Amino acid sequence: MCSRLPRSPRTALWRGDLRAIDDQGSALVARLILPLSGSLPRSESLKKVIRFLVENLPPVPAPKSLEGLGLHGPEYVVLPVLAIPDEHARQVCEIDIVLIAPHAVFVLDIKDWGPQIQGDDEFWCVDGTRERRNPFRSLHFKIESLRTLVGRADTGLYRRTSFRELVVLARDSVQLNVNGASRWPVLPMDDRLLNRLTDPGAGPSANLLESDSLSDQKQLAEILHRWGAYMKPPSVVHGHRLCETLSIEPGLTEYLARSLEPQQEGQLRRIRVITLPFLNDRARQHERAERIGEDRKAFEKIGPHPNIVGCAEYYDETNDQVVQVLDRAEENTLRSRMLKGTLGPDATLRIVEGVARGLDACHRNGVVHGELCPGDILLTASGPRIMNFRRGLLAPRDLLPDWPIRPGRENHPYIAPERALFPDDHPVSPSADLYSLGAVFYQMLCGEPPFPHPDAFYDSGGKLPDEWLPSRRNGSIPSWIDGVIGGLCTGSRERYRSAGELLADLEAGMRLPTDSAQAKPDSTPPFPWHRSEGAPLAIRNGDLGHINLLRIADLFQNTDLDDRLDETRSIHKKDLINDINFINFQDQSILVNFRHKKYESLVSLRAKPLPCLGETLDCRLTDPLTLHDHGSYDFLNLILTDGLKIVLVKPDLKGIEAGVLRFELPETSHELRFRKSKRYPCRDVEVEFIQAGAVLSGSLIEFSAVSFRIEVTIVPPQSFLWINPKATATIIFRKEGRVVFSGECRITRESHGQKTRTFVLRTLSDNIRRFKPKAFRSTRLRLSPTPNLIFRHPLTGRMVNLEIEDISGGGVSVEENCEDSVLLTGMIVPEIEIEFANGFKITCTGQVVYRNAVRNGNRDNHVRCGMAFLDMNVGDQVRLSSVLHRAADQRSYVCGRVDLDALWKFFFETGFFYPRKYALIHANKEKLKDTYEKLYLHSPEIVKHFTYQEKGAIHGHISMVRFYDNTWLFHHHAATGSWLRKAGIVVLEQIGRYVNDFACLYSTHMNFIISYYRPENRFPNRVFGGFTKSLNDPRGASLNRFAYLHLHGEPASLTEPAPLLEDHELHPTQPEDLLELGSFYEHTSGGLLLYALDLHPDMIRCCDLNKEYRRLGFKRERHLFSLKKGRELKAVIMITRSDIGLNLSNLTNCMHVIVLDQDNLPGTAFLSALGTLMRRLRIEDPQDFPILLYPVSYAESRRIPFEKQYDLWVFNSQYSDQYFSYMENLLSRSRRKQEQGSGITVI
Repeated sequence: MCSRLPRSPRTALWRGDLRAIDDQGSALVARLILPLSGSLPRSESLKKVIRFLVENLPPVPAPKSLEGLGLHGPEYVVLPVLAIPDEHARQVCEIDIVLIAPHAVFVLDIKDWGPQIQGDDEFWCVDGTRERRNPFRSLHFKIESLRTLVGRADTGLYRRTSFRELVVLARDSVQLNVNGASRWPVLPMDDRLLNRLTDPGAGPSANLLESDSLSDQKQLAEILHRWGAYMKPPSVVHGHRLCETLSIEPGLTEYLARSLEPQQEGQLRRIRVITLPFLNDRARQHERAERIGEDRKAFEKIGPHPNIVGCAEYYDETNDQVVQVLDRAEENTLRSRMLKGTLGPDATLRIVEGVARGLDACHRNGVVHGELCPGDILLTASGPRIMNFRRGLLAPRDLLPDWPIRPGRENHPYIAPERALFPDDHPVSPSADLYSLGAVFYQMLCGEPPFPHPDAFYDSGGKLPDEWLPSRRNGSIPSWIDGVIGGLCTGSRERYRSAGELLADLEAGMRLPTDSAQAKPDSTPPFPWHRSEGAPLAIRNGDLGHINLLRIADLFQNTDLDDRLDETRSIHKKDLINDINFINFQDQSILVNFRHKKYESLVSLRAKPLPCLGETLDCRLTDPLTLHDHGSYDFLNLILTDGLKIVLVKPDLKGIEAGVLRFELPETSHELRFRKSKRYPCRDVEVEFIQAGAVLSGSLIEFSAVSFRIEVTIVPPQSFLWINPKATATIIFRKEGRVVFSGECRITRESHGQKTRTFVLRTLSDNIRRFKPKAFRSTRLRLSPTPNLIFRHPLTGRMVNLEIEDISGGGVSVEENCEDSVLLTGMIVPEIEIEFANGFKITCTGQVVYRNAVRNGNRDNHVRCGMAFLDMNVGDQVRLSSVLHRAADQRSYVCGRVDLDALWKFFFETGFFYPRKYALIHANKEKLKDTYEKLYLHSPEIVKHFTYQEKGAIHGHISMVRFYDNTWLFHHHAATGSWLRKAGIVVLEQIGRYVNDFACLYSTHMNFIISYYRPENRFPNRVFGGFTKSLNDPRGASLNRFAYLHLHGEPASLTEPAPLLEDHELHPTQPEDLLELGSFYEHTSGGLLLYALDLHPDMIRCCDLNKEYRRLGFKRERHLFSLKKGRELKAVIMITRSDIGLNLSNLTNCMHVIVLDQDNLPGTAFLSALGTLMRRLRIEDPQDFPILLYPVSYAESRRIPFEKQYDLWVFNSQYSDQYFSYMENLLSRSRRKQEQGSGITVI
């Protein structure tokens, strides 16, 4: 039995019943809760850490709230050796120590490792031999399981608790050399550990209140102790006693165990327990069991093999677990060996040959590894052995997704690119294993995988560029290895067809004499890269263009072009001369290559071509080096490039004089294509490179439609060590102070400068979401003839003109040739012009939001790009909307030039001007006509009208006016019967489409839509009221009812003194008044009313809309007053004044009153205040100035007479999907009823 921990005077032990024991009555420091057995764990290192914690954690002072009661506050509670279930209660996690501190819960993983630890975020190598998974991979899983357990027991406690993780090294002296994020939470058992445990600022703190901390701690301890007593981790698995849990993660637990079988008793083995996803379908579960049995039989066919780790496999169908017993225990993997540096060619070839033999045996028996990486290759005295088959195993079948295969960062660079990016199209296969072996092969020689991620593979043309070949990076590597690796690290069609084919090449290469096997700069490998018949030559380099033209020479260092000229396109001298003169016209350079006579090294110089008229070409060198003075170099060739292709020219050098070279041009030259998309040089584009808080500045050098190259300079104390090439970065481009690109990117390549570096980056996605996704999207239309998209490119300054494939109110799509593509996903174009065939144009700002390949017919070399509108002035919105609405329905008009006489007739025929309304406006009919002529013909900025006309007759009409800063008022909705469709519905759909298209643009100022209607009016009550009830969300739509009244009596003299207000006073409204109004409104109703009517404190002084009205020749005023008694706010009054007839119900020329204190505001004081304001604002006839009073209950309780009631509907335009869904259901029911009738008056 293990000895118990001696009780310290400062230590209390809690037993299983959780009762505190404190014999000496001293202040508690750390409280230890032992397991129900009452004994400490067997592990000496764990007992050592427990003793250190309980004896050294400092005392916690009691909170002031508990001092007077003689009670203790929160403590440090130590719970060792807890077993808790995972989220699905199918795996058991064993936690070494849980420490419940006053400010957080710590999960401690105790490791008796040392004296040397080396590794990264994935693996640690202990003492240079033992390899272990980074313990934080298991800790993350344990933390999540612990969170789930606490959350299920008490959600409030879960929200108040902060969980943190630490690895504690139990040895006294450990040399730790760990890179990555996991370095900092690893601490030795000293004061640094105590400081981390007691410092609330060392991480996200818990939100525990002083009075609740002690009870929360005890509740946490009870929950964890109860589960620790209930759950028991396994101790024996399939005849093996478990000694150590090596790692645990979702779906996989790995143990170190000793065999209990008599013949092998005591031998160490690795046990892997794979927990499969749960299936409710019994038949499918049985089908899976059969599949696993077939896999096991296939693996058994291989039999014992010197290059494969033996594995006995068992399937527990009851628990849906597969148990693998591996015939090994040590962890001397290739990954551990590569931490010490690269391997020589001989050692590398022995390992690769052994792994290839293992793969050949697997593949011939139908077994596929699936995720081969250095950690899966065990190095033994007899040679390398493959292990950790991830259960791709047989050729893929329907049940394959049942296996919990989760590629991590450690094997990501080794997974075949087609598998990583397109797993559905490329299932596991022997070919994918061969790519993985090639990546491992390359890393053993060069120190890093050939491609850090799959996109880098495709950026490089689907194979290794010449300058990346092993023999170029290390002169001791035979050149024939380049060909072998090239046949592995290439596309699936060009890759080795089998491991046997690879072995044949390896054996042939290793038989070559040392001299012939040694690399030469221009030698052709004896085993050329496997390439399917007719595949194009892919010569790739990521840094071409006239800015860095010199680097193009690297393409030819290991390439004998004379043997490949049949794969290029011939260029006649006449076309060559035109290309040269264009380079001269653009003031660009060409490349002149020289080769050393003795050493055969290549030197390239830039030169400016002079105008070429015929047979000869003169070029002026721009580089200071003059090789002809040395006599050691021979002229080789000329190279021209446009960023997409290169032209190889082999002229005769006739002479050099004063830095000018004269050539006689050949009859034929050769064009080689080296990239799919052209790169364009950029100037004056500033760049911000942001990663994990580090912000570096630089400039954009060149870009293509899929990637770009930037140059970044550091300023002390900045360092390039801050940059993690495997992590994403946020990149921002600015041109003339304006952002023209912003996006998350991945680094595909970087240079190695000390002060300045170049980075090649690629956007993470070819699709971005600029706005919130919508189910009811803007209708896309193809117009004929097609309009054109014209803009000056923000990065290059070049003019771009593209045909528009389709257009909507939200944006356009265009198609580009892949080679000449200029649209980079995420790029913002500040000024775009859309030119229509009938002569008019609209302007806007847009952003590229997607880029997709076109795969129909013979157009594989095209891409379709989408441009979303970011802003557009209101006039251009109207013109675009008019074109789109007319294209969809010839009877639909948006802000068209209306025959006003026909409009007035329409209003009378539909009954919109009913007798009582006309009696109120007839005296001002001439002013009304003038107002409407200006509104309907010249003022789209503040008024939109939509009509439905047929043969010159108006059948439906609706309009909206911008009467508040970001709010538009729907009104004047009327319609007659139509033989085709109900015109009232059609114009309502028209205005809905406009809102859906343009509400997200700043210039529209359309955050809210409002509409007044009578409750008894069935149509708006069904549409607006019905939607509000259906939505049941005041953030999306709200309804508030107002009483409609006028002040009665003869107009009072404007010079009469104001009547008494019974100790009430009127003051200009202040921001604090609107704050109180907001509190009242949220308490009594809640909704959008105050935001829509600009009754929010930040809008109290806003007068931009008044200025816009004055600019257009209209009148708009708004006055805010507060009615108070002493300091108590009784009511807020908003008075708006506008032109006669702006709203035919005069609701834009009225008074809104919101009463806050209904119980204590006398009706006489209320009416006196209104009369006073009318005198103050010189409102001569109160009968023409309506009052809208909220709430209606105040008018009823004070017996204030009112004429009718109005509902004010407020709609948040961000809820358009819900509105259109409701309308679609409503209209589908309405159309089935085939309603008849004329003279529908809606609002």
